[in-house]
Amino acid sequence: MALALASAVVAAPALAQGTFSGPPKSSSWSAPRSPGYTPYVAPKPKTYEAPKARIYEPPKASTPEPFKPYKSQSGTSLFGPDGKPKR
Repeated sequence: MALALASAVVAAPALAQGTFSGPPKSSSWSAPRSPGYTPYVAPKPKTYEAPKARIYEPPKASTPEPFKPYKSQSGTSLFGPDGKPKR
């Protein structure tokens, strides 16, 4: 009885799927296509050019200005001689 039960367990999936003696079924099903169908073609990837090399010129040598003595600001104070605001 155990042998019959074991063979039934092994044979059950085969009976559910049909016999193995027939030709294999194709599993790649596709929907019917319309008459004007054109297959999708992926766009070509964009190609980029390498950036052009920039030519940098060295900075121009500056000539130092001659020495100028310090000049104080005249008459721009907001405060009078007594330290109070002028206005």
